[in-house]
Amino acid sequence: MRKDADVKTIGGIVLAVVVLVLVLFWFYGPGGSFNRATNTASTIVNATNLSIGGGEDLGSKPTIPAEQEKAILSLKETIDTIISSKKTDCFQNYLSLPSLEKSGIVLSFEYDSQNKETLLLVQGGIENKQQLAFYEFKNIQPCVIAGEEVTTNFNRQFLLKDGSILQPFAQPLSFLQIYTHGDNKITFSLGSEKVEADLHDGGWLFAPQNYASSTAPQLICFFPTSDGGLDEEVVSGSEASSLSQQSSAGVLPLCSTNAGATE
Repeated sequence: MRKDADVKTIGGIVLAVVVLVLVLFWFYGPGGSFNRATNTASTIVNATNLSIGGGEDLGSKPTIPAEQEKAILSLKETIDTIISSKKTDCFQNYLSLPSLEKSGIVLSFEYDSQNKETLLLVQGGIENKQQLAFYEFKNIQPCVIAGEEVTTNFNRQFLLKDGSILQPFAQPLSFLQIYTHGDNKITFSLGSEKVEADLHDGGWLFAPQNYASSTAPQLICFFPTSDGGLDEEVVSGSEASSLSQQSSAGVLPLCSTNAGATE
């Protein structure tokens, strides 16, 4: 009887060891539950870190400084004002953006040709990867007054006002970005050339008529003030024909006479 009991005890121990080994292999082995759980957690952490800009502390969320937030909202509201006015070949002032240098804020305008809308994405945080604000503008395409032919035609028609009606006087874009590089900059592409220009625009936007087709989106243009754009003096300077001086004299065609139309 004792031998039978010993055999049963040893058999039970062996069976327990075998079961334990199988359980440990299932849990910790390649492709096991532990590794799958670890990989899943790692994926979630990595995805979360990506959304807030790399290895930033999960408890730290960048915010838009009050001065920049006010200016960005003014820009958004000014674009909305232009849209609701339904006017073209007119101007509107968004009071300009303060320096983005300390905040590191980046504004990206991206045109979706399929849906005929422009998306404005405000980003910040480490490497500017965290989305801080997001706006949609239906039936709107961004543009710039830049490039030799465009600036020449714009200058003659809207600044010198010599009676010329010349095309094109605006350059439609699929993407532009506003950020800081020692000073506020605007970057975009003209053909195969990538342009980085100063943005000393005095807060002016231009809404030209889009002659591409009757169903083409409304254009809303920024004014680069270097590298192929207009000179700062003729946009926001003291020259008599500048946008600022024409506005002060009451002869600049405004999209709306609501607040923010002039500097």
